[in-house]
Amino acid sequence: MNIDEPVAITLLARADGNCSGRFTGWSQDGLTIRIGNDLKVGSVVKVETGSDLMVAEVRDCEADGVEYSAGLCLWEWMEKSELERFKREMALGSAPKLFLAA
Repeated sequence: MNIDEPVAITLLARADGNCSGRFTGWSQDGLTIRIGNDLKVGSVVKVETGSDLMVAEVRDCEADGVEYSAGLCLWEWMEKSELERFKREMALGSAPKLFLAA
């Protein structure tokens, strides 16, 4: 993932919880994004880039001018190609090989 790469954020607890933002950096236990609205600390979010899918918990979110900077604690990260492989194997009725976060 590259700095300033666009990301799509989905709040998993609310149907209307979609927004977009930018990846801004890595932290010791996750990543940092910039978004146009506040995220509630403790919320679980899905973060998507062009090739990656992540599930994370919002650990902090602070106003920074007209945007917000949110620190996310990463729970799971996979390439979308792995998810597609998993779905294909399920459709074929074979037991997919499970993947674990490194």
